[in-house]
Amino acid sequence: GLVGSCISIFIIVFSILVDPSYLILLGSLLGFLILNWHPAKLFMGDTGSTFLGSILVLCLLNSQDFNVTFALLLICMPLFLDASIAVIRRFFDRQRIFEPHTLHLFQRLHKSGWSHSKVSLIYFSATFLIAAMYFFGGILATVITTFLIFLAGIWIDKKFAFPFHS
Repeated sequence: GLVGSCISIFIIVFSILVDPSYLILLGSLLGFLILNWHPAKLFMGDTGSTFLGSILVLCLLNSQDFNVTFALLLICMPLFLDASIAVIRRFFDRQRIFEPHTLHLFQRLHKSGWSHSKVSLIYFSATFLIAAMYFFGGILATVITTFLIFLAGIWIDKKFAFPFHS
């Protein structure tokens, strides 16, 4: 539900700002989320995540306006930063970055006892807040909100997540 819900927000914003034909994908994502929420009856897997990642890149490349493209990138920051920081931390920890692991913040929060639903709702809420700030506050408010969410993520990591080094 984490990736599907965050990408749903991205697709909504992209459909409003660039191309409404992507709302078809939103419909399928919402149907997936109903079946994926706890207790999950359907899982996305690596193939589904890779497909959504490729759609995301395609959307970014189809945006003709720099501010819109930048805003769309910011909307994805809760997912992008988690993935990027996990890889960077693993690299500096001299771990093999191309091998499977469970060191993303969302995985470490779940290990520390948080439910999948709670973690997914936090990521969804952060993504939604960034998107809402673009529409109601403009690009500067979006940048500031993204930075504040990044700081909140650091705080959540330090205070609640299962330690990165086990």
